[in-house]
Amino acid sequence: MPGLDALRGLAIVLVLFHNLSFAENVHSRLFKLWNVLPESGWIGVQIFFVLSGFLITGILVDDRGRPRFYGRFYIRRALRIFPLYYALLLVYVVLYASRVLQFRIAPLTAIAYATYLQNWSSLFLHELPPGFGPLWSLAVEEQFYLLWPLLIGKVSLRVSAIACVAIIVASFLGRMGMHLANMPPGWLYVSTPARVDALAIGALLALLLRSPTWRPRLIGALPWVGAVSALALGALALSTHGLNRVNPWMQVYGYTLLAVLAGVVTVRAALAGLRAPVRPRTRILTRILTFFGKYSYGIYVVHMPIKIAAMALLGAALRRQSTLHPVPVDVLFVAAGTAASVALALVSWRLIERPFLSLKDRFAGTVTRPA
Repeated sequence: MPGLDALRGLAIVLVLFHNLSFAENVHSRLFKLWNVLPESGWIGVQIFFVLSGFLITGILVDDRGRPRFYGRFYIRRALRIFPLYYALLLVYVVLYASRVLQFRIAPLTAIAYATYLQNWSSLFLHELPPGFGPLWSLAVEEQFYLLWPLLIGKVSLRVSAIACVAIIVASFLGRMGMHLANMPPGWLYVSTPARVDALAIGALLALLLRSPTWRPRLIGALPWVGAVSALALGALALSTHGLNRVNPWMQVYGYTLLAVLAGVVTVRAALAGLRAPVRPRTRILTRILTFFGKYSYGIYVVHMPIKIAAMALLGAALRRQSTLHPVPVDVLFVAAGTAASVALALVSWRLIERPFLSLKDRFAGTVTRPA
């Protein structure tokens, strides 16, 4: 479905704008206009969460009742996610052992990264190895991948849908409670309970699409749900002067509104992909975004280490030039960082990801999904 691949591509492009930009506190109209993209690019992670919930739940529902349901799912997820992730950790271990990287890391932090608990270690231990910032979202997704199949495989789809609604409500109320308790913004941004509503929204939409009763209702409700969520999000952005990820109102209400809007776009993209080919006038843009979507995982994993390395080598010169020409320097740095991330992601795809993906059918069996 090109629409879903393109949506994944849009998500990674937004994340690249957000994470690769380095210019700060520049008081000019041009910079404020440019900074809209870097400041709001974090919403790409919210799109990833909704897509993950939607796609993973669809896979699980379509595989229910088949032999080796759990084993096949976990093996296929491990072959997709683990190789590149642990390759990155291994590179850091080698660089640290050879004293190329000079930083200390507590044993508990190392264990957390090895076991996909780094979102929690960053909150409790306040330790973040250079270049590892975005990996918190992979931890949230892996924790979801670990637990969600256990529910889908045991209960009815109706009960699964009710569980999704309960998770969405609990996550929203949890963020509200964290805010009222004056907890640091990081807890609302990276803790699993605070962000799991986006995954649950994607999962709920996948379940509703597979229900003969709810599918037509969902499709009929998409336009007004999308319009209401977009208007509410727009009003929130105007009242808070942007889409700042740690603004209290954005954290409590905006995260859910973004997830709902991303869910509407996800369902429409999925349905469009089943009904019709890509229109000629959008074909070029779709191909570009689809390309980014195909390699999005590799790009996501490597882009921050590339930025850290570039800043270590060229940071002083870049900052000097940035004081004179902040927007051009920032734009060029984001473009160069994107190009380098794509290049390294292509290498990782050929050398690491694709060889392990080819083992999926051997170890997990081929699954033929209904149209």
